[in-house]
Amino acid sequence: MTTWNEFIAYLETEINWDEPTQEQCLKVEEALKKIIKYPEEIQQRCREIATNEELFNDYKPHNQYPRITMDKFMLHMDTEDRFRVRLHRFKSKKHNGESVPKVHSHKWIYSTIILAGSYREKLWKVLETNEDTMEAKLELLDQYMLNTGDTNSGLLDYAHQTINDSDDEHCITLFIRGKTLQKGAKIFNLDQGTFSYTFSPDKQLKEAYTSLSNYQFTFLP
Repeated sequence: MTTWNEFIAYLETEINWDEPTQEQCLKVEEALKKIIKYPEEIQQRCREIATNEELFNDYKPHNQYPRITMDKFMLHMDTEDRFRVRLHRFKSKKHNGESVPKVHSHKWIYSTIILAGSYREKLWKVLETNEDTMEAKLELLDQYMLNTGDTNSGLLDYAHQTINDSDDEHCITLFIRGKTLQKGAKIFNLDQGTFSYTFSPDKQLKEAYTSLSNYQFTFLP
């Protein structure tokens, strides 16, 4: 596996994206370890997207840039939407105002490898969620550092928080997410024992407009 196309072909043919297991995640991690031995392939993919207007416009709606804590850059979308490959940039304290991401879970499995920098991850097991009361019970399992070259994966029904502790160095990761297998990603409020769903940027924006339309403004004379 020495080229970008071979890397994508492996993900297309050798991973069972309908099986959200640790076994499948470990296979993805091995693929990540192989492709980063050829950084020029990742660099060339970035240049290809930047210079190919059709590809750029296809991927543009799926990028999230700029964001406060982490930017997302799409590198590949499977034609059957079984998986997506992205670059993530976890911003340094200098660039994110020392903000910390919320504790959250995902609606898909994922695997990642750190290309530069490091981040600290806290991991929880989601023990219980109640859709009627929007209450949740989580158990803190671990906290650890991930450094350049380290791989990591996340399974369904786990929550995490990723924090770049560096004052001035971004953390760059190559990230692969699987197919959607749950209703949505969840944001957890540990103090209140509650959760809420997070949706696509467009749906979040529409909900924000709806919320503002119901806001009771008070105008002082």
